[in-house]
Amino acid sequence: MRHSSSNLLNGVSFALPTQATTNAMFTRLHSWVEQLPSDEPLALASLSLVHGKSDLNPEFTALPQSLVSETLPDEHEYPEEGHAAETIAIAHRWLEGRKRAALASFVASTFDQLLMMGLSSKHVVLRHLSFAGKVVILDEVHAIDAFTNEFLETTLAWLAAERVPVILLSATLPAARREALLSAYSSASTDESESGVSGDEDDLFPQLDADVDTALSAAAIAQPSIDAVDAADLSYPLISAVTATGERQTYRPEPSGRETELTISAIADDDDSLIEAIRNRTAQGGAVAVIRNTVARAQHAHKLLSEAFPEAEITLAHSRFLAFDRAALDAALVRDFGQHSTGSGLRIVVGTQVIEQSLDVDFDLMFTDLAPVDLVLQRAGRLHRHERARPHGLESAQLIITGVDWQPHVPAPVRGSTVIYGAHLLLRTLATLDVRPDTQRTVRLPSDIPILVQKVYGDETVSPFSWSTTMIGAAAAWAQKSINRANTARPFRLAPAQDVAIPPSLRNWLEVATADPDSPEGRGSRSSVRDGDDSFEVIVLVRHGEQLLLPPWGEWSEAELRTLPMANAAPDEAQIHAMRSSTIALGSAATGVYDDLDALISALEAHTAREIPQEWDQATALRGELYLVFDEHDECQLRLPSRQGAPRDLTLTYHRTTGLEHS
Repeated sequence: MRHSSSNLLNGVSFALPTQATTNAMFTRLHSWVEQLPSDEPLALASLSLVHGKSDLNPEFTALPQSLVSETLPDEHEYPEEGHAAETIAIAHRWLEGRKRAALASFVASTFDQLLMMGLSSKHVVLRHLSFAGKVVILDEVHAIDAFTNEFLETTLAWLAAERVPVILLSATLPAARREALLSAYSSASTDESESGVSGDEDDLFPQLDADVDTALSAAAIAQPSIDAVDAADLSYPLISAVTATGERQTYRPEPSGRETELTISAIADDDDSLIEAIRNRTAQGGAVAVIRNTVARAQHAHKLLSEAFPEAEITLAHSRFLAFDRAALDAALVRDFGQHSTGSGLRIVVGTQVIEQSLDVDFDLMFTDLAPVDLVLQRAGRLHRHERARPHGLESAQLIITGVDWQPHVPAPVRGSTVIYGAHLLLRTLATLDVRPDTQRTVRLPSDIPILVQKVYGDETVSPFSWSTTMIGAAAAWAQKSINRANTARPFRLAPAQDVAIPPSLRNWLEVATADPDSPEGRGSRSSVRDGDDSFEVIVLVRHGEQLLLPPWGEWSEAELRTLPMANAAPDEAQIHAMRSSTIALGSAATGVYDDLDALISALEAHTAREIPQEWDQATALRGELYLVFDEHDECQLRLPSRQGAPRDLTLTYHRTTGLEHS
């Protein structure tokens, strides 16, 4: 497709924060691609899903992989000359594998697959080739922190230099962050006349170009705002653009007209208060979300509410489930709490940030740990999301803040929240929302979103004078942490595209010594585009006597359930496919090993050597993998070597309803 008369583009790439959101976008992208018209009798478009578990997505794996006759229309089904045919999406066999998958014309991927374009690593040239000639769209960009932002801004500069149009989407992006992202892209912008690309070259999807031109013309009707920048920043919705020549433009489309009135209140952070608040509000039942900022708090709340409400249907959702359990859980949540759900009675979902950005779910009532205001509003977006009848007493959307010790002078967010988000943004959010257990306020969404976000992320004083000393210290700590995060990331970035010291060549990019973090060699490496992302995946099996088994509660096919070989052979293709869905991410937070990640990896290597037949390493897909083998009591014992003193014992337990826990 052609984004403008001087840019020849023939593809689209969507990047999203999680595998769940990426899978959902892939379904929509697949449907859209197959509706694209073409002047050719038959148009074929390569389509790819790119993340660590893409080969486990049934829709993606069901795509035809080549031009086999049974996948194409019969001759008599071809349209007559002059009529457009629908495009057929294929997952080309040549594009299989980690490094080439994003070369497809149409791509849905997780953020990291795109942002590694700005990472100084081996084979980075392939990542640049993957996104050249496409329109690149990033959704939920507010989810990117100071560390990852270094790679985002580097990637934006390179995309601009390579004349790749980029669309960034967010409902809660602060004005300063929006300006920084626009500046990163405009830093490498050039005059269109220098591109050397003719607008007369062949185009695969001319009708799509016409649609783009129509949309751009419609946007141009609403002339760029000439009001003050501050006024434009607080508009919703708002389109901020930078052209190929670096010119800034701002458009303020008409709002959709749909608004939700949200009542925000707070309760004390103790078990009795949570139970009482739920009981008082759900006499007629309802769908309730309880969002915690840490897995440990979510697991505690799940146990607490399961005992307090035995009549309710209570589900726990977080990131420490096996991949196949997580997929089944996500599907069940969308089925039971999505747009078309019809459940009744009291139903409670206790979850972490996975509810915030991954699933199209709809709740009648929400409790959430205090978080930065943009994330609180993202969570609130799961309240009264769709038009439907609500239980008595829950006809209007209610959000209740938890996770705060309401001290007399300065409230104190719980430690886990402070570790993740920092006290600065949490306290500014609390001051901006201005709620305590004895107060409440009402906001209108989405019109109040930019006002609330700007107050929290701006420079004005928002807190009472009595908070001043605490706020000054929190602001200094937050600023220093942001600087440290950015400084930690910079050594791993590619040099900026506009750096005059860079010759116009890709020479030496393949000689970078940094391991690709998307490969087994990069396990535990700091050369990652996600801050604090020290996690890595391991395969989980169960030992029954002398035999290793897949977790018995999984829904395995007959081929996958064949006995795993214990000597002289590696698992077959079907068994390996099943094993790749029986994985879980381990790291500091999941195991409680914060001080010595190398010791954890060493313990897993020793555990793998002891439990897993050496022959399994002969299978390419299993080479270098680490394993957790649970016994019949759902426990796995690891011994961590120590640089000083005796080794430490680590016990991991797993249950399909609560996930992974450590002690």
